[in-house]
Amino acid sequence: MYRRILAAFLLLISHAAAAEHGGVDFSLQLSQADLLLHYDDLDHDANVERVGVVVFDTTDPYLHYGFLAGSSRLTLDNDPLLAGLSLDGYHAGLALRGGFGRNPRLDLQAQYLYQDVKDSAADSEVTVTWHEWRAEMLAGLRLGSPLTLVAGLTYVNLDAQLRITGNDARTRNMREETGTEKRLGLELNLENSGRVGLHIQRGVFDSISLIFARAF
Repeated sequence: MYRRILAAFLLLISHAAAAEHGGVDFSLQLSQADLLLHYDDLDHDANVERVGVVVFDTTDPYLHYGFLAGSSRLTLDNDPLLAGLSLDGYHAGLALRGGFGRNPRLDLQAQYLYQDVKDSAADSEVTVTWHEWRAEMLAGLRLGSPLTLVAGLTYVNLDAQLRITGNDARTRNMREETGTEKRLGLELNLENSGRVGLHIQRGVFDSISLIFARAF
């Protein structure tokens, strides 16, 4: 876990060094989420941990193009065939956001994320891949010089597949998960356009995220 955090942090620093001319927003995000995945006619409790970097081009004041990338870990402990496995891999995706206003500020964001994680046990290899789409409306209200309150509503669509090769080979389409999430967060505004945030989301993903960000 520490190696993944260090790798993401070094990636953040390397991009920041290339952003000397401004117009870029970087954030290092650490998150943990619980959700249900549906397959074999059962609901399976899943936990997803992610460490990643989100980068937006903010040259245009109204429309920002971005990408995200990092490492992922998935566990499915109540599936007897997968109990004890820790599926590790990566995620990557694209994002688009636009907004208006200053205080309060309203942002609209669309995001696509692809995730691939895998692990091995005995003579089998387990791989889970998924496609995750998000559309979010996010409002930020500055409570004073250092603090900003963030609240949002997100529509989430998730389509995942489980593949086991070797012993007990099988492929399962994890039933598509669609629904909404509510977000509530608090951000501390730092000097030099930096910020640190703690966000909690409830819905399709029950998650908590820690965000370290800076605009250049």
